[in-house]
Amino acid sequence: MISAQTPKDVKFRFTEANDLTMTGRLFSDNPNPYHRVDTVRFKGFVGKENLQVRETSGMACMFTTNSSVIWVKN
Repeated sequence: MISAQTPKDVKFRFTEANDLTMTGRLFSDNPNPYHRVDTVRFKGFVGKENLQVRETSGMACMFTTNSSVIWVKN
């Protein structure tokens, strides 16, 4: 785990990751924006496949900032 000291006077602004540029998702109209494939709309996945296409691994969000502090909430 990596941690750092954050100055007390920093004001944070929350930005939903899905509002940023997302890559690794096959379709942009998924009901759950963090699933790579909509498993309700696309049938035929078996057991582990179904879990894998709903995982966020392989997805990334991209942004630019001039901030000296970035806080990630999971």
